[in-house]
Amino acid sequence: MRLSEKFDRLQKLIPGGQGLESDQLMIQTTHYIMQLRSQLCVINSIEIPELRLIEKQKYLNC
Repeated sequence: MRLSEKFDRLQKLIPGGQGLESDQLMIQTTHYIMQLRSQLCVINSIEIPELRLIEKQKYLNC
């Protein structure tokens, strides 16, 4: 798969990624990953066993 095809796929995965240049897409991707990581930290902190997605918070740097 060519690099341009990978960027096209990434643009579809990242909210707001459509139409961004590669440098802006990388910044947006980083922000999105950080947002998802924060959401996982919140979910992981809830003391409901069914919602504990990740047992070791060290992987998320919570």
